Amino acid sequence: MSDDEQSYERGRSYSSVEITRMIKRGDHRARPTPATQKFAEQLLANVAQFEAERRQEIRAAAKAEAELLAGEVAADYEQPPVEAELTLAEAGRIRRAAKVAEAALPRLVVEADADGMTAPQITEALAVTPSYTYRILREWVKYEWRLDLYDSEAGAGWQSWEAGEDVVERKKVNEVALAERVLAEAGRGPREHRARVLVWERTAGEDEQALYTHEQAPESAPVEPWDAFWTVERREGDDWTEQAAPSRQNVTQHPAAYARFLLAGEQQARPEATLRVRVWRFGTSDEQPPLAEATTGQS
Repeated sequence: MSDDEQSYERGRSYSSVEITRMIKRGDHRARPTPATQKFAEQLLANVAQFEAERRQEIRAAAKAEAELLAGEVAADYEQPPVEAELTLAEAGRIRRAAKVAEAALPRLVVEADADGMTAPQITEALAVTPSYTYRILREWVKYEWRLDLYDSEAGAGWQSWEAGEDVVERKKVNEVALAERVLAEAGRGPREHRARVLVWERTAGEDEQALYTHEQAPESAPVEPWDAFWTVERREGDDWTEQAAPSRQNVTQHPAAYARFLLAGEQQARPEATLRVRVWRFGTSDEQPPLAEATTGQS
């Protein structure tokens, strides 16, 4: 009788390894077919692309709404109304637009500078003082960035996954912090593939002209908690002999990092042994390739 055909036998005691294996192998008939696997992969790729495009839309919509309000008020009141003729509704609308314009001024100054306007031209267009314009240009900066993934749904090698721009205060957000934020907000892409963020000051250019490039391996990315199952095996001659098969809920490390962590603990208890740790998501069959494995003497 093969391992897959074994079932529970009355009167026999089972080890924790055998019980866990029986639970895991209970799903072996439900493996996805090649067609459903391909569909699932394409669906995940489409969801990731939607998330990236939606983030861009939200940013663009907020910017457009603010500019529309300020523009409408500017068009209505090219010549400011006389104080005595100003209504309550008009005053409220002007004050709301003024707050929007005030908050947007640093971005408008920096973007105008990046587009080639001189400081005197910016000062006149925005009706601000020269000292304000120069202070904003010193203290604020426009970054353009691009997020690339390696061997992903976007294609082989390094391929662009998402791009954008941010105007930030220099003392609060530098190019390193910006790159880390982009990776953190990018969803599943950087969690499953090698990723890099290229950051340029003012305007994006060639890759080698980037002000900063940050590359991240999937195992360094934050991960959602997941349930893990793993085996610990010892090398005996040409064979691997299973020593334990525990599990754990709510693991927050990447599978590769978690496999190395587990191996380090096992190796400390048995420093003379050659060991191997293989990790799966709990509930999948150990006949499937593991998510990660770590072996004594291998980095």
